[in-house]
Amino acid sequence: MLTWETIVTNVNWTFVINLVQFFVLIAVLNRMVYRPLTAFMDKREARLEAQLHKAEQQRTQAQALKEKREGELHQASQQAQQTLASARSEAADLRQQLRVKSEQEAQQIVAEARRQAAAQLAPVRTELERQTPRLGAIMAEQVLGHALGGS
Repeated sequence: MLTWETIVTNVNWTFVINLVQFFVLIAVLNRMVYRPLTAFMDKREARLEAQLHKAEQQRTQAQALKEKREGELHQASQQAQQTLASARSEAADLRQQLRVKSEQEAQQIVAEARRQAAAQLAPVRTELERQTPRLGAIMAEQVLGHALGGS
């Protein structure tokens, strides 16, 4: 029959001592190595997750800023095109106005020159008309004198 005394006497005490030492070693390693190691790894994982979250936020902010800048650039481009179109239109209008004005000024200059020429020509005509009979007489006299005297 199996009694406690027979079990205790038959037990290998070296095995029991090794078993107790093993559990003590497990307890010491758990307290001295495993807990600090897991705490360190948890802190490291939390730090990495925080960095990853921060990087994701920065990426989102950068994307939003990029989209905002692209919108501003597009808007500035459209505004520049509108300004350029407006400037071209104004230049064309100004060119047309200058052309009309220069044509008017040219017509005025030509009209003034004609008026001045006519004003200067009128006394010459009057003088020429006044002296035409005398010049005719002089020419006739010379022709007749030449014809009579030269024969």
